[in-house]
Amino acid sequence: KRFEMSYFHRAGIKPTVANALIRLADIQEGETVLDPFAGAGNIPMEAAAVYGNKIKIIGGDLYEEVVDRAQENARLNNLTPYIQFHQMNVFQLDQYVEGPVDKLISNPPYGVKSAKQSNLRRLYRAFILHAAKVIRMDGRMVIMVQRADMMRQTVLRTKVFKITEERVVDGGSLYPIIFVLG
Repeated sequence: KRFEMSYFHRAGIKPTVANALIRLADIQEGETVLDPFAGAGNIPMEAAAVYGNKIKIIGGDLYEEVVDRAQENARLNNLTPYIQFHQMNVFQLDQYVEGPVDKLISNPPYGVKSAKQSNLRRLYRAFILHAAKVIRMDGRMVIMVQRADMMRQTVLRTKVFKITEERVVDGGSLYPIIFVLG
């Protein structure tokens, strides 16, 4: 077990998968990393465990109680000095992030059980368009989704990022896709 956790998000990812996402992002010392769908904080905590104070890490979630629980998870693992958690809405990312971010690493909602396809398509589109407002021109996004075709179409239609890599993750009963966008 990699981390002590008082809260597990129902859509949380394993630390090994979080680590793979971080490695694909190719984070460099001094960079700023954002996860706007942080949930229990798995990706920010993994980044903090690997890079410590060599990078700036921002994690967020739409719901304040989820942000509080992510902060508690970070506290249990002595990682709070390295992560800033905030309540944030992906439809207004530029209001929550000061200055450009270098890397955006996230696991947006899959919507397999909880969301209608039209709502998920709207979320993915907003996510891509608002991410483009906060990420540096030469920045990189690493995102993992279950609805690969929907995300692929969204990226191609919005024309703000290019897909540079796709990888399939064996998640047991689910096979999410990791997209690397530049």
